[in-house]
Amino acid sequence: MRILKLRNLALGLFLSSLLSSCSSFSESVEPRTERPSATLLVSISGTADVAEGIVPSPTSALTALTTATPTPTSTVPLPLKLTPLQPLAAGQPVTISYINMLDPTMGWAIGGIAGTEDHVLRTDGGGETWHDVTPPEPAPLAVEPRKIASGFFLDADRAWITFSHPDLSVPAIPTVWRTGDGGQSWEPDLSFDLASLLAEFYDPAFMQFIDSENGWLLVNIGAGMSHVFMALFKTADGGITWDRLIDPNTNDLQLCTKTGMDFVDAEFGWVTRDCQGVVEGIQIDWTSDGGLTWKAQSLPPPTGAKDLFNPPTICGAHFPMLFSRESGAVVVRCIVEFDPDLRTASFLYTTLDGGETWTSNPFPGDSLALINADLGWGVGRDVYVTEDGGQTWEHVRTVNWEGQFSFIDDQLGWAVARLGDETALLKTADGGLSWAQLTPQVVP
Repeated sequence: MRILKLRNLALGLFLSSLLSSCSSFSESVEPRTERPSATLLVSISGTADVAEGIVPSPTSALTALTTATPTPTSTVPLPLKLTPLQPLAAGQPVTISYINMLDPTMGWAIGGIAGTEDHVLRTDGGGETWHDVTPPEPAPLAVEPRKIASGFFLDADRAWITFSHPDLSVPAIPTVWRTGDGGQSWEPDLSFDLASLLAEFYDPAFMQFIDSENGWLLVNIGAGMSHVFMALFKTADGGITWDRLIDPNTNDLQLCTKTGMDFVDAEFGWVTRDCQGVVEGIQIDWTSDGGLTWKAQSLPPPTGAKDLFNPPTICGAHFPMLFSRESGAVVVRCIVEFDPDLRTASFLYTTLDGGETWTSNPFPGDSLALINADLGWGVGRDVYVTEDGGQTWEHVRTVNWEGQFSFIDDQLGWAVARLGDETALLKTADGGLSWAQLTPQVVP
């Protein structure tokens, strides 16, 4: 899962006012759908199809059991001995806001009660039942906004979580929590330094770990004319300590809104950005030294549309996915006409030689969910599937909700579906052709 998360929408709306004098278009960053770290084949019997609408949750909550889920512990005292976030009671219905399944039964999620996103959850019941394994993050004070959890889930045992505020205010002590036992215990980092940067806000945009030791965290910390200032941190000891590689003083990666990050090993990675018409052309930033230095590589216009990247068209790169140093994919989305109606065009770019050459094909989805270099989904109100790396797409079905998807193979997947103010957790056992609603509940 490459979570860090749907809340980038808030940052996009905030930044749009700052960039409006340079461009009439501002697009929020969309979350990256993660490739699962395990791929298992499973066959599940079909259930009632509710894809055309979300069944509202029951109006009366389940009666909470008397035994509450124990609070995960930490051997390091909380700052100022503040009270940690209140654990969810067993038997309580819970709303899932982000899901990352690793196999047919086991997965992680972010969620909470009444639309909150401040709890970390773990399931071994396929998404029906969830254990509250939230780190002992201090609860917000009465004068503070609520907290939002985001992070990265490597496998059944290892995860990293950081908390932020919906108003993007800077926490007194930004912390990255880590667990190696499935959330039974958590430890905070020891060296996450943000204070020296005089950050305007704290917006953790992307986090990734490639193994138990090597990870990165990209944090948006400020904004200016055509710039979204950020800091890139790296850990080589599993999150115990973090080194700051990039910040506004280094100048790398400061131009435009960052839309995605992906590393394939400890040295090689991509970052994509959307300049919203301020900068012509499309570029991917890449590093071969673990993120210390970056170079920009331009993408060619799509086949048969050599002028597409020229004004007044506005294009940006999204959803970077690396499968090796030579093989990767990225989505390019363009606004080609504003009046009388908004007209868009999207393309999936793939490379097999480290970016020396690119192949582009029309992309039918709003967001990209690839399991590997061949199999994946283009998802939005229309769901499409590809089995040849995006060369061709097959329409699966049309739904009336927006979703965040987590597939583990060509058949089995989950979606956090949103329709207006309603949110539901759905599951498919036939590759997205039909969806059944789950009723997630907290268990001890």
